Amino acid sequence: MAQIKWTEPALNDVDEVAEYIALEKPCAAQKLVKEIFKKTKLLKKFPKSGRHPPEPQDTNYREIIVDPCRIFYRVEKNITSPM
Repeated sequence: MAQIKWTEPALNDVDEVAEYIALEKPCAAQKLVKEIFKKTKLLKKFPKSGRHPPEPQDTNYREIIVDPCRIFYRVEKNITSPM
């Protein structure tokens, strides 16, 4: 099973997006954050389940989509790092 390691900038981005959405729809912001962590948690069992993004090409990065967010990550020897 892979390990998920969040970077500080990635966590800050999630926080900023949630704060912005919460200005108009607090419940939607909370739902989005829960969905982001739910989907990224699935990467523990299925680290290669995300797609290769169209840009940048030929990298180790993959992405999962939690609309309106794109979560980039890479797999390194059983360690998954959202970016």
